[in-house]
Amino acid sequence: MGKDTHDRKDKKDKKEKKDKRDRLVVLAALEFGQETPAEVLAALPDLVEATKGEDGCRKYRVHVPAEGAGRLLFYEVWESEAAFRTHLESAHLKAFREVSGRFLKDSQISTWRRMA
Repeated sequence: MGKDTHDRKDKKDKKEKKDKRDRLVVLAALEFGQETPAEVLAALPDLVEATKGEDGCRKYRVHVPAEGAGRLLFYEVWESEAAFRTHLESAHLKAFREVSGRFLKDSQISTWRRMA
């Protein structure tokens, strides 16, 4: 490989790293009390599948506590804030909120940008 090829690859690698840092990371913690209701757990697969198919969704994962129950943590990576805002208005998220909202005790949502 010649010097010109290496220079182009370096520029491409730097651009990809910058693009990944521009992505929006969302952490959403939901608390339901002693246990996560069966209705909420049953609604998760549809939410996850539909969300992963959205434009701009890079990662969408749901976690449960290593110990205890009654909480869900959503780890999301979006191509842009606009993509995340579109997700917030999606029919599948609204449907999940309708189910989970009946049982929800507390929620916290925070947004982040990748630094390194």
